Amino acid sequence: MRLCYSKQGIRKKDNRVDDATNSRAETRTDCQARFGIYLLKNGKFECHDFIEEHNHELHVATTAHLMRSQQIISDIQAIEIVMANDSGIKPKDTFEFMGKHAGGRQSLGYNRVDHYNYLHAKRQCDLDYGEPGCLLRYFGKQTRLNPSFTYNLQLDSDEQITNIY
Repeated sequence: MRLCYSKQGIRKKDNRVDDATNSRAETRTDCQARFGIYLLKNGKFECHDFIEEHNHELHVATTAHLMRSQQIISDIQAIEIVMANDSGIKPKDTFEFMGKHAGGRQSLGYNRVDHYNYLHAKRQCDLDYGEPGCLLRYFGKQTRLNPSFTYNLQLDSDEQITNIY
């Protein structure tokens, strides 16, 4: 198995749009750094095809918090986020407060989008077992009363309801 990372290769030109106004920043630099590993018969791994040289600057410690792999909400932070949300504090205010408490947003370990995503996922997990059935009965009743009433369900890979429009 050969492992590489996101700076390998060069991004192809997007032929769909000629004059994109908000194109993403180029992150690929055709870096050849990689390593490969084998699983030996004795259950141990052996490294082969190791290239260490990079053709770009590596992340410095002050920007490590911006890397996706470093953005993790700890258990204590998750509890604080839930408590603040239950108290009626807006997510933006909670994020700012926690950032100041940690000594700056870069010390927090996650960004504002991660904060919002955590709350969204928590709300979805907190749905009680009977709530989807109640909603579907309600929508069925509304459809019978008003033929122009419409709704739509979005299911995940396990056929569980994730969104209702």
